[in-house]
Amino acid sequence: MQVYSIAAYDNGKTPEFQWSTEIGSSKFFIDNKCVLLSKLNPAICRVWMPWEVAEQAVCSSEFIVYRPKQENERIYLYALLCSQDFRQFLLSHVSGASRSRQRVSPKETLQFQISYPSKEALVSFTARVKPLYERIYLGEKQRKKLINYRDRALNVIFASQGEVLR
Repeated sequence: MQVYSIAAYDNGKTPEFQWSTEIGSSKFFIDNKCVLLSKLNPAICRVWMPWEVAEQAVCSSEFIVYRPKQENERIYLYALLCSQDFRQFLLSHVSGASRSRQRVSPKETLQFQISYPSKEALVSFTARVKPLYERIYLGEKQRKKLINYRDRALNVIFASQGEVLR
């Protein structure tokens, strides 16, 4: 099962794969129409727009799962959740005694006032911005692949010298 967690986000936005029997805490089922927002420590911007979601995919309950009705809304929602205005709103609505334990309530996030664009503006925005987000995603995917190749090559070199790279 593909698992989207805070740790996976912090480790390069790469979902983990686990057997369903290994998953201990509650999770939410997700698909590639979702946008995930971490409710943990909102001072850290953790907004995830999964692109390649497996048939069986879940996310940690530390994420708020937003599922817009239309694809055009997903791109707009992602941009909105990444915005500085929204981040400031989250920071003004946290609960928790210490910074490491701060949370934002899913219900509170729905209180954020937005100007909903016209259908034409939304279509135009998506047409312009979605290719940029796709390029960012593909660039990150390529970067991870190159890091993996580099690490394997270094392991081969070090192994031939009797060492192992960790």
